Amino acid sequence: RFTPEKNLEAVVRVASMVPEAEFYIAGSTSPYSEPVVSRLRAMIEVIGVDNVYLMFDVPRRRLDELYSIAKVYLHPLHAEPFGIAVAEGAAAGAVPVVYKDGGGWTDIASRIDPTLGYTNVDEAAAIVRSLLRDEARRARLAARAREVARGFSYESFKARLAEIIEELARLKGLAG
Repeated sequence: RFTPEKNLEAVVRVASMVPEAEFYIAGSTSPYSEPVVSRLRAMIEVIGVDNVYLMFDVPRRRLDELYSIAKVYLHPLHAEPFGIAVAEGAAAGAVPVVYKDGGGWTDIASRIDPTLGYTNVDEAAAIVRSLLRDEARRARLAARAREVARGFSYESFKARLAEIIEELARLKGLAG
């Protein structure tokens, strides 16, 4: 979503420090998005970056295509309880670079590799740059990202729930 709390301006700042990469900011819009979009466009123009692309109300199929071709998924400097976009990017093999707070960090990125977290735009840019310069490492982390993301599938959820129910039944003496 193009909303103020997402801190999407951080992505533009990172893009200005990593000119060798292209950055796509894709999300849904609503009437409250206009100030955010205006700020992003102004920032892109003032800084003079030409490697940031804003994509609005992207259909699911196109978003999945973007995830699948991305080498890195940069989550903006914003803590979220879970971060479904981080999981979607990881599932597609985009190595997530995530703010070191919230569920996207705790539940996903830190389990892939503890070096994928950042606390400021300078750190984020350095991590993105290092991933792009070391393809072998990036590929290893992409495989690990897919593996971690598989843990969030419906099948994994059902299996974990069944294990918990069996354990509770065993503890209560109901299991045979």
